[in-house]
Order: sequence, then structure tokens, then C-alpha cells
Amino acid sequence: MEKATKEEANIAKRRGDVDENGVPFITVVANGSWAKRSYRKNYNSSSGVGCIIAAAYRSSENLDLAKKIELLSKDIQNVPNHILGSHINCDR
Repeated sequence: MEKATKEEANIAKRRGDVDENGVPFITVVANGSWAKRSYRKNYNSSSGVGCIIAAAYRSSENLDLAKKIELLSKDIQNVPNHILGSHINCDR
């Protein structure tokens, strides 16, 4: 968690998201929930769960996923060449 915090702080500093003292602003996305039932009896749980994700990390994570999907698509399109023993379109 410390490593992720430092990474997010570095991203914020590179983007110029800092206050006058050089303290980085880290934009986050937060969500939470708790159990609630209405079957026969009304019940609200006294505990729940919460999640906070740094927005910059989330966007870079989505870019990584998009890149993986793009590479997978290229590999799938190249399958016939592999079956025939031709590796001219291989990156590796």
C-alpha cells in the first residue's frame, strides 16, 4: 500500500497536481455498500465494505487492459500462420 501511495504521489507531481507546499493531490474514486434485506423483516447491517481507488492508477490500469486486448486480437488473427508453420508476423 505504501508503494502504491508513493506511485500515486509521483503521478500527481508529474501532472502538476500539487498545492503551494508541494503536497500532491491524489484524485480518487470511492464506493461502498452494506447489507440490507427486506424479506419478512427489515434488516440493516451494522457493518459494510468500502473501496477507494486512485483515479490515475485506474486509468492506467484500463490502458494496460486495452493494450492486452489489442495484443490478444493480433495473436488470434495470426493463428492460421502458426498452424501453417509461418512465423513472419510474430513479434517474438
